[in-house]
Amino acid sequence: MGIDRTNILHIDFSLRSGSHSRQLSAAVVKKLLEVAPGASISRRDFGNCPYAARYARLRDGTVNSGYVGGPPEGRAEAFRSAYSRSRAADVIVIGTPMNNFSVLSVFKAWIDHIPRVGQAAHKETLRYGAYG
Repeated sequence: MGIDRTNILHIDFSLRSGSHSRQLSAAVVKKLLEVAPGASISRRDFGNCPYAARYARLRDGTVNSGYVGGPPEGRAEAFRSAYSRSRAADVIVIGTPMNNFSVLSVFKAWIDHIPRVGQAAHKETLRYGAYG
């Protein structure tokens, strides 16, 4: 796949529209587009969903959303979409705030729902230097 055909998944989790994490993730995407001007961007903004609706989808739609037994009727489409978007992406840019030295629980939940039974996983290795 050529660099101009790169698929970028840009996800923001901050509830604040002008947050530092949103600014930083937008700057990363802008820089990626300078390197690959023909890249396509898929955007997901968890910060603009009402929390109650987001929590209900997490609670009701995930237990069987891609696991053995199948999804509850009409409840797992959001997670199938998250899975397919993440699989199609060559690059995932995530903007999430840190609160009390941790990331938001909705970000953790999103990560938890990407792996699926019967689907191959791909491991990328991160290498850290002397300072982390």
